[in-house]
Amino acid sequence: MNKFYCTRCKNIFEAEGIKKEWIDSLYGPCWKIVAKCPLCNSECDEYRASGSSKKEKTLPSCGCSL
Repeated sequence: MNKFYCTRCKNIFEAEGIKKEWIDSLYGPCWKIVAKCPLCNSECDEYRASGSSKKEKTLPSCGCSL
C-alpha cells in the first residue's frame, strides 16, 4: 500500500494505487501512481514529504581576493 495526498481535502491516506500513463509533448511517455480519495473521491497523487527531495545547494566560493 502506498501513501497518497489529496490536495482538495488535505487528506493523507493509504491505498492501492493504479498506474496512469500518458504521452507528454515535451517529455514523451510518462506515468504516475494515482488513487481515489476516500473522503471526496478526487484523483490523488502519491504523498511526498516536504523537503525530502530537496538538497541544500551552496554556491561555490570564489577564490579571488580584493
